[in-house]
Amino acid sequence: MNQSMKWGVILSSVTCLGIIVVTQFIQNNVTSDSFTNSIQASEYQRQVSTSASTISTSNSVPSNDVLGYDSTLGPLPGSLEGTIMANALVVNEEGNLRISSDIRRVFDYFLSTSNEESLEVIFARINEYLEHHLEHPALNQAKDILAGYIDLKKALYDFQIERSELMKQNLEERQFSGNKLLLLEEQLLARNELRAKFLSEEVYEAFYADEQVFDKYTLDRMKVTSNQSLSESEKHELLLQLDNEAPEELVQARQQTQISDTLKNRTAQLRKQGADETAIRALRTEMFGEEAAVRFDELDKQRAEWKRRLNQYMTKRREILSSEGISMQDRQSQVDDLRANEFDERESIRVKVFERQEDA
Repeated sequence: MNQSMKWGVILSSVTCLGIIVVTQFIQNNVTSDSFTNSIQASEYQRQVSTSASTISTSNSVPSNDVLGYDSTLGPLPGSLEGTIMANALVVNEEGNLRISSDIRRVFDYFLSTSNEESLEVIFARINEYLEHHLEHPALNQAKDILAGYIDLKKALYDFQIERSELMKQNLEERQFSGNKLLLLEEQLLARNELRAKFLSEEVYEAFYADEQVFDKYTLDRMKVTSNQSLSESEKHELLLQLDNEAPEELVQARQQTQISDTLKNRTAQLRKQGADETAIRALRTEMFGEEAAVRFDELDKQRAEWKRRLNQYMTKRREILSSEGISMQDRQSQVDDLRANEFDERESIRVKVFERQEDA
């Protein structure tokens, strides 16, 4: 992943402290004891094998399509359809796990399904993934990191509960006062201290270094823009100074996001006013240049063509599924043949997502 893309991902994905953590733990009603006791893979497997109800019967995504192996825990949750999680873990020549943010990406990939599966099943899936791809000593190292990461999630949840009322005010208020910025800064500091407590220095650095650079940069900019004692020219000068001190890729990602948002808003306004495609193209050329405007035009055409093909296919699919006189199995077979004829393998993954949404 190049640097610009990396910062773009961070810029678009970093959210307020604890929201995801709170969602995961509140919705699964996990207590401290059950959380600690469920960390061993053998215990996961025992719990799952003795209680079939812990695995959602609505799961229908073949694990082999996504993970590259048949999971003993059955199909995956629907939210993972269209994704691929091949082996993202690397070991060195001595068989030790190479520490990188990919490890966290694997953990978070499975944890993202907490609305669809119990945490016990999710932990079992993570351990199964680790055991499929790793051998000792890398396997033990990965499980140790997982244990620390889960303990960190629990600690962040407890911290979030303690500060829930203040956080609620911070999220609901549109305007940030100095006190709210101070609260946010304290929360980020506490979060970082918890990360350092439960993770080794090497893991901590690999998992969160880039994110914390982004956090500091964003917070510093918020402090400047909310400081009412500064004139506009003073704010501008301080913001330029922050940009000069920050990684260039991060600054470019922020600027690109702002420009894209501006373009989106102005385009929507023009369309609402009845502007034609010539006016839209002129706006794009003004903001991004002629070459970029040409790329936008091509992208519009591709999107329109994709939408046309998809709509045409979905119409034919509805006709097939509503046909009388043939079994549902035969109807589904006709749909499968139609999809295979109309779309390539990668496109079919996207199409199945739309099918699932329509059938829900």
